[in-house]
Parts: sequence; C-alpha cells; structure tokens
Amino acid sequence: MIELLKKEYIVIHHTGIKNSDDNSFLVWESIKKLHQIKYKDRFHWYVADYHFGISRDIRVFNGNSIEHPCFHSGDDNINFKSIAVTFFGNFDEELLDKKQFDLGVLMISDLVKRFNIKYEKILKHSEIVNTSCPGKNFPFEELKKKVVSNVNDEWKKDSLIFAEKRGWIKSEDKYDEGIDMGTFLTVLKNFYDLEIANLK
Repeated sequence: MIELLKKEYIVIHHTGIKNSDDNSFLVWESIKKLHQIKYKDRFHWYVADYHFGISRDIRVFNGNSIEHPCFHSGDDNINFKSIAVTFFGNFDEELLDKKQFDLGVLMISDLVKRFNIKYEKILKHSEIVNTSCPGKNFPFEELKKKVVSNVNDEWKKDSLIFAEKRGWIKSEDKYDEGIDMGTFLTVLKNFYDLEIANLK
C-alpha cells in the first residue's frame, strides 16, 4: 500500500456538485464510487480523491486514510505531501453556507495544529493546476485567516493556562491588554533569572 510521505500541505476543493436537499451520505457514496472506478484495478484500497468531505448539513465524511495519498491535485509531488479537503457544493454557482464554512475552519484548524502545517501551505486547487476549483465564490482568503486566528488563539490559550498554573498570572487578569516596554523587559529579566537559577 502506498503511504503518504509527508503532511506538508492542505489542499481545498469543492465537489463541483451543486448542493441540494439530497442525503449527503448518498452524495458522498456516489463520489466515492466514481473515484474508485478510476483506480480500483491498481489500488484496491482507494476510497476517494479526498481525505475529508464537509457537507452543507454539517457532517464530516472520511475518504482515504490520512496515512495514504489521494490523487486529487493533478500534481503527484503535491499528492504525496498533502491532505485533501473538499466542501460539498459548486462554488462557481452558489455561495458557501456559514455553518459549512465554520465546520471547515474547525476541521482545517485541527489539521494545521496536528501536523504543524504552515499558513502558506494551505492551498486551493486552482493554485496547483488550471482549474476554477474550489470555485470563484469560495471565500478562501477568509477561511485561511480564520484558521490562522483559531490556531494562534489556541496556542495563546495553552500559554495562559500554563502561566496561570504556575502562579505567574491570575485568572481574572486581562490577558489582552497591552503592556509597556518596562513591564515587557521585567518579564524577560524574570525568565533570564530563572534560567540562571536552574543552571546553578
């Protein structure tokens, strides 16, 4: 079985199938069958051209195992280094639903944190090959900004919990208030003194 060499990119797609009231499970099953026809003779394990699908009715569907590549981008160098995420819909013709967008942000934020994927390596399909995917109406830049904000806030939260447990701050402190240069340098000096004490 072919293994995914490295999780370096996330590539965003749309299914190209306009959203409807059809059962999203049945839509996903039809997508999988279509993709499996292309590869079943060579790769009996192949499930879909995507690792994850995000539907309008706020469901996440699994495609190929995240440990194995999807032939999704038109560039095998990217295929073997990327996680493929598709949004149900045709965003050349329709707009992305806010709840579907929000679920996508959470899903992609989690992948970025788990695999330490860099902001600039979240790509839309059209950045790799000549295609409109994920559609001219897809809010790609907004999605990237939300993902980065989510990830940064999570790292900040971890640091605040760490600091509170050690008594450096109190839970009622106003974390987002700006500090003056003198306070900042005092914090740095405290860390420096702590390091010197640990070396003795």
